Amino acid sequence: MKSYSTCSQITRAYRYPIVCLVGALAAMAFVGNVQRASGADQTVHIDDNFFSPKKLKIAPNDIVHWVNDGNSPHTTTSSTGLWNSGTLNHGDTFSHTFADLGSFPYFCQVHGQSMSGTITVSTNLAVSNLFMVTLTGTFRSTNSAGKIVVTPAKTKGFVEDCAEDEQLDPADLALVYDADADAIKVVQKDDGVAVCTVLTFVGGTSVSSEDGKRIERQAFVTFEDEDEMVGSIIGTERITRGTSGEISKLNFQGSVQLGLEMYEDNPPKVFKGTFETGRAFKPRL
Repeated sequence: MKSYSTCSQITRAYRYPIVCLVGALAAMAFVGNVQRASGADQTVHIDDNFFSPKKLKIAPNDIVHWVNDGNSPHTTTSSTGLWNSGTLNHGDTFSHTFADLGSFPYFCQVHGQSMSGTITVSTNLAVSNLFMVTLTGTFRSTNSAGKIVVTPAKTKGFVEDCAEDEQLDPADLALVYDADADAIKVVQKDDGVAVCTVLTFVGGTSVSSEDGKRIERQAFVTFEDEDEMVGSIIGTERITRGTSGEISKLNFQGSVQLGLEMYEDNPPKVFKGTFETGRAFKPRL
């Protein structure tokens, strides 16, 4: 999605100057209420039968909205009794504001601990559990002559595509795996703040070794900011944790396949590739 940083860009894009007026009025309202403490809105999608994202890291006072996109009834129920949505049918929502720091596990009362998630509230959102990642593969599509065209896809290309969409310098961005969000993202090198989401891993199943250091995973995949699952991954996580339980080293590698329905006269694409995490992300000083 393109972003527009000035009124002139918005006006040229939409041909409605009133957009700038509305934006100016909104800005004035924001300044007038700058002292009002409020958090950001975060969304967790409830599907059959998993939460997406399963692990969500937020700032204090953020509001989490659970939306039941599934066909079955579900609940979001705190494991420690802090909240309970009651039964949510398709299209229903439930919201909770998280003021305190900490980790807050929850589950679905209908499906038990097999359908669970965690909300982590922290003041350090930027660089925790981010790991540099290599993502490579090929896109296959059909050209106007009906022939299959194979296009290489590399880490650099995903970063450059994000930079172009957001009108940023690709030299200022990095591709990482966010272990909290279970997603591959493009972030700013200076502070680790996410700019684009490339792949998000959702649902599926996993098998863990007795010591929890090795996990064999299968999961579904969403592409960019879409909610629809368009592919799958198979991977192995090897985890080393510190004395406080934090992840000090993560090697996560596997294969991914996507089937992408494109728009604006672009043909559908199939992506096949591999990914592997490396060193922990460190902000550029």
